[in-house]
Amino acid sequence: MDIKIISFLEEERIVFNNSKVNFKCLEQGVIKYYYKIDNSKIEIIYLDKSKLDYIEEIFNYLSIKSTIKNIILLEDNTFIDKYIKNRLIKNNCIIISKDKIQEYFILNEKIKILGLEKGGVIDISLILFGLLKNEELDFSLNIDTIILGREKDNLIGNLVLSILKRLSYINKAKELDLFLYLRNEFNLQDLTFIEDPLKEYINNKVCLNIKQRNGEIIDNELYFSLIKMN
Repeated sequence: MDIKIISFLEEERIVFNNSKVNFKCLEQGVIKYYYKIDNSKIEIIYLDKSKLDYIEEIFNYLSIKSTIKNIILLEDNTFIDKYIKNRLIKNNCIIISKDKIQEYFILNEKIKILGLEKGGVIDISLILFGLLKNEELDFSLNIDTIILGREKDNLIGNLVLSILKRLSYINKAKELDLFLYLRNEFNLQDLTFIEDPLKEYINNKVCLNIKQRNGEIIDNELYFSLIKMN
């Protein structure tokens, strides 16, 4: 899957970890940046909301190809009315924005996203591995919250701690789907070390599923997404 990102966030707030190729070029007065993560090609442009024609600029740069997913990153969505939102969704867009309490969510389905931003910076690989490369993730289902994260070194311990720190968000779930993206899959014993402490703390009525996916990710590093279903 290839991705086109239209960002209203400043360039310094976006990073591309695990990217192999990156370059930029000037096209029709706009600088476009290109990256490759895993087997996905990513194009990103940065737009300025202060321009009078910024809404039309969005539609000028959207891809109409079904093989390309459009992502729009916003600090807030106050300038996107219902009509514009529906037009964007029909154009194969995922709109990621902050709400009034400064938490990110997917505007399409009002799904809360935790862990997307760290230190004021968004790692695009979190969106790629956590949201887009998951073929089982259906935004039309009863998803309430998605927790995203990237861990290095002590992968299992750090993963469990990251999830337990957000226990209050997931403890009332009916089902939790944990997707792990790493170069080499964990063995059964490793999965037990992840599953046992989580089941010790979460509600025993919650169904916990752990699924692994391979990716071209740096050794001793993983990305994860935890999907809370109501």
